[in-house]
Amino acid sequence: MQPHFARQFLESCKQQNLHTVLDTSGQGNKRDLEQILGFTDMVLFDLKVMDPGLHRQLTGSGNEDILANLRVVDSADVPVLIRVPLVLDFADELENLRHVLNIASSLSKLVGVELLPAHDMARRKYDALGISCEFAPPLYTDEQRRRLDDLVAPVTHQG
Repeated sequence: MQPHFARQFLESCKQQNLHTVLDTSGQGNKRDLEQILGFTDMVLFDLKVMDPGLHRQLTGSGNEDILANLRVVDSADVPVLIRVPLVLDFADELENLRHVLNIASSLSKLVGVELLPAHDMARRKYDALGISCEFAPPLYTDEQRRRLDDLVAPVTHQG
């Protein structure tokens, strides 16, 4: 995140009565986040892997600061949409999702939880360019997706 630019940009948007949204992984300095939230109408907050050890193994850093920054967002009284990237068979997605939902349900301004399953949309572009696509994620079936959506439904508010 580029906090100085983000703050100036969001402040300028608010001066022009524009709705502002911060899209974040939550990784960053708490003080910078607090300053930016004053000019933010909504936060899209990605939560990936909830197990701290696995998060560190996959990303190179723990998720403690990310979870602490989620609490900063919640205390700022800004609506938040939790987004969860999903890669089939990458981790125990049901256990991970249950952990995300437990945290999400404790947020005072939760708008909902959005699942972002892996897709293969880039494959057509690679094919059109005649380039080999090295990453081909396994895709969720409709039934698997329905089960995950049903799990998320109770903490997702409509309207």
